[in-house]
Amino acid sequence: MPITSDYKTRVFAIKQVAIRLMGESKQVDLLAALWQQLFVLSETREFLQEIWLELSAMPLTKRSGTTVFQANHLNVKRHEEGFDLDCAESQLQVNVALGQAKLYLHERFWLESVYNQREFFLLALLMLLRPKGLYGLHACGLNKEGLGILLVGSSGSGKTTTMLNLIRSGWQFLSDDAVLLHETPTAIEALAFRKGFSVMPDVAHDLERVATSFEFDDPEGKKIVELADDFGGGRTERCKPKMVLFPVLSGEVTRLEAMNPVEALLKLSQQSGGIMTDAKISQLQLSMLKTLLRQVQCFKLNLAEDSLSSPQLISHLIQSQALVNHG
Repeated sequence: MPITSDYKTRVFAIKQVAIRLMGESKQVDLLAALWQQLFVLSETREFLQEIWLELSAMPLTKRSGTTVFQANHLNVKRHEEGFDLDCAESQLQVNVALGQAKLYLHERFWLESVYNQREFFLLALLMLLRPKGLYGLHACGLNKEGLGILLVGSSGSGKTTTMLNLIRSGWQFLSDDAVLLHETPTAIEALAFRKGFSVMPDVAHDLERVATSFEFDDPEGKKIVELADDFGGGRTERCKPKMVLFPVLSGEVTRLEAMNPVEALLKLSQQSGGIMTDAKISQLQLSMLKTLLRQVQCFKLNLAEDSLSSPQLISHLIQSQALVNHG
């Protein structure tokens, strides 16, 4: 794209990785507003590494490749240079090795559901961030008085319900369903990444008093709402996990059950974004997960109806176990 007076750059950051968004001024501002609605980003110029996305005024040349994902109007193809994503005639061509992406936004893109818009950029950002040491995990993140926990599991496992109960019990929240993991000199840290809580409509109704106006639907019929920063324990952008919990809907009494590290590693791998897409990076990601397991205690969280009638129950179980571990 030639540099003109209408060319603009906006720089966002996650941790110390800059995301440089470049292109025609109006398009950049529209996209920046969408990103700020969907992701936990800071606008800064202090960074050590960077990735960039450049907007094109013209459609990008289509390339052949192997389809690796297709759902909800989103198609992802893999080829020797990276990945091509298509949504509503819009295109994202991601060069993972260079940390670069070219983007063409068709006018139809702005008529798509916010959910589809989010998934389009979520996948691309995860692809670009992985080589920078920021790895996506399908998990909820929480923190209370230095006790960081991750709730890990597939859709329907009870993660979000458990998270909301813990928030009401005074826990701080990072993200629902998507956090970024990275390794610091002293520990593995979890960072907030995606905004919004995916809940059933009746739960969304109960949250009206503590939710902002941001709301849209996902394909499963759930509502995605953004909670107010001061709801429950409030919001935090990072924590150092000391426990990883894998919720399971089962049993008559809610309880914690110690989990074998090998089983925990398998489940973490299954919920780690892009772990099978690049051999070299995947090896680093797997090594980071093993380091995380040396840092945390892992438990299966067997959820029963008593956890719904007594929201404080799960918080008490976690904090009691933390005291045992500390002792």
